[in-house]
Amino acid sequence: MGAIGVSGATDADMDERIALAGAGALGARTAAKQDLAAPTVQYFGSAAQVTGDAPYGRPQATVNLATDSGIRLVRGEWRYSDARVAEVSHRLPGPDLEPSGLPGRTYDIAPHAGGADFDDSRWPVIAPATLDRRRSTGKLSFAWYRLRLTIPERVGALDAAGSTVVFEIVVDDYAEVWVDGELPVVPGQTGGKLVKGFNAPNRVVLTRDARPGQRIQLAIFGINGPLSDPPFGLPKAFDDPRKELPFSGIYRVGTDGAIQLLARDLTGPNGIAFCRPRAPAQPGLGRRRRAEAVPRGADGTLSHPAERARHPPGGPSARRGNAR
Repeated sequence: MGAIGVSGATDADMDERIALAGAGALGARTAAKQDLAAPTVQYFGSAAQVTGDAPYGRPQATVNLATDSGIRLVRGEWRYSDARVAEVSHRLPGPDLEPSGLPGRTYDIAPHAGGADFDDSRWPVIAPATLDRRRSTGKLSFAWYRLRLTIPERVGALDAAGSTVVFEIVVDDYAEVWVDGELPVVPGQTGGKLVKGFNAPNRVVLTRDARPGQRIQLAIFGINGPLSDPPFGLPKAFDDPRKELPFSGIYRVGTDGAIQLLARDLTGPNGIAFCRPRAPAQPGLGRRRRAEAVPRGADGTLSHPAERARHPPGGPSARRGNAR
């Protein structure tokens, strides 16, 4: 899950330049089963711009919430629970387009764990290093992660007082982020506290005037998707004989629109990252939780499989890349 950072910018223009400079936070995942990885908190200047998504930038300090040291610094602990779909009583739409019609039945999520005062004391505490483990039940499934953090006085050499604190998380596949019991809904908004997109980062401003000792309650609702076709739509997933293709491929779309198959021997490729020029591409192997560094030619072709440098299981994920 996300990151905490501070920039120390003194005005909005400077903060926006910092926001555009690059860098960000670490990510989190929730795929066939819910999982999260490397949450962070970032600190920016006191006048960070206000958008649905928090501005991107190079924070002056970052706290990795997927490490024991990061969690100790914010004096928190991660707690987890599966969520379920429950049938409930409700009213059908009335003439006023509100739920004022006849009594009926519908569905809801249980528990409602976004509230600041929700009692999660009976939920199991999970070690920060295990956030990237698959959780929940797969298919159409949901999960809650909760963390109450405390703003420290300092993050390394940085005085956190007065800074803007940003939380970033990537949940595989979708996320909603409650902060102190609130999930504001703004028409047209994407990202921020609401669903950004498939495996897309949520960046949430926690405070624009941080105070050491300030406590903030986070509740992350993880959603497995796509909702209308839960992974991967076939009962036996990768091994189902009804797959339209007998392999999982990596393709290249040329400037002329032509589609070229670059690799077909990867097991469940899940994201691709490109490094510096002439550096290898890294197709991620989501099913085996590893990544492969693959040399690529100037024309975009990938090398022969025998030349691939394999990372061991549990190695880096290619879901997010570092293009510095």
